[in-house]
Amino acid sequence: VLRIRCKRLRYALEFVAELYGAQVGKYVKSLVRLQDALGLMQDARVASERLHALVLDEGAELSDMTIFVMGGVAERYRRETEELARRVPAHLGDVTGKRWQQLVDHVEARRLEATPLYGWRVSSPAPAAEPRPPAPAADPPPLAAPAPPLAPVVVPAVHTSDHDGEPPGVNGHAAPSSG
Repeated sequence: VLRIRCKRLRYALEFVAELYGAQVGKYVKSLVRLQDALGLMQDARVASERLHALVLDEGAELSDMTIFVMGGVAERYRRETEELARRVPAHLGDVTGKRWQQLVDHVEARRLEATPLYGWRVSSPAPAAEPRPPAPAADPPPLAAPAPPLAPVVVPAVHTSDHDGEPPGVNGHAAPSSG
């Protein structure tokens, strides 16, 4: 679930990165590192499970040497997964907490800067979330813990004008059809 949420957030941020500047690009790079670690862990787990299933299903037909080599490969995947699992909390720290709040604040500030340029209505920013106390350094969160909810990124709607500066469908003018 976390890997999929990271991917969706990354794609959304990449789509708007040019609007919000280098800070979004740096955040996306941090997301990529987390995604890469989670993806490699997933690949290693799937490969190890596949090797195990092959031995169970076809072990009688495999030579002892083949089974031995498969066990060695599975062990390599296990070690790789452990190493990646040790790095995940640091990667998570790069995209949550203070870093996430800085990104949200930056995006909101840029939105408010652009609002008068396009005649968008100014909406009051959402109230800041209650700060959470930091987790003890000795107890990193378990990998199976659910991801924290993502704060919404507010993007104002763009209205095109068809007559006298009015949005389509205002002042008696019909909105253009999509046909």
